[in-house]
Amino acid sequence: KSNLKNHPVYLYYQYGENQYPLDTSATNADGEAIFQKNYKITGGVFLLYLSADIALEFLLTDSIAFTINTDTADILGKTSFINSNENSLYYLFLKKIKFDKFQAAILREKLKSNNVNADSVTFLKTLISMYDQQETQIKKQYIEKYSRTFFATLLNANTPVQCPIGLRGEERKKWLKNHYFDHVNFSDERLAYSPVLFNLYREYIN
Repeated sequence: KSNLKNHPVYLYYQYGENQYPLDTSATNADGEAIFQKNYKITGGVFLLYLSADIALEFLLTDSIAFTINTDTADILGKTSFINSNENSLYYLFLKKIKFDKFQAAILREKLKSNNVNADSVTFLKTLISMYDQQETQIKKQYIEKYSRTFFATLLNANTPVQCPIGLRGEERKKWLKNHYFDHVNFSDERLAYSPVLFNLYREYIN
């Protein structure tokens, strides 16, 4: 359900680096649209395109029907879910890290300017590191607390491995080559229906 009345809505799934159309619906006079299939769809990361440039991302993890409530004026802030605990967790996580990402992005822009003295550069780098560490810590907490969910599997796969301190040169390259995919659960095929695996493969090969 959304604020859009009598409006087409498009359902897409993610596979590798691309998005592919799966189904089309339309909202009624109350802003409600229904997507339904009579066969099971492999889960993963899906998108609802509410307009050409506004999309809502969500996780499909099982065959239980659930409801999405949203508003195109503020997708992240005004989207809620009924009967989908994983998506509720996912959006709570996104809201938690949004502030840190936003603040770090502003500081990185300041660093790029030519009006920053040496002392300020050190201070800004310290602040950026703090925000990055907070995001990492929040990720770790969610992964540990909700380890049995696809949401945690997705987060974990998207968390870079940490090379042991002290390894340099060829030793470091060898370690990374052998451990690059340590956080990936290859038994969960839903990861293939997300951008995470493709991005990892591309980075690894390059």
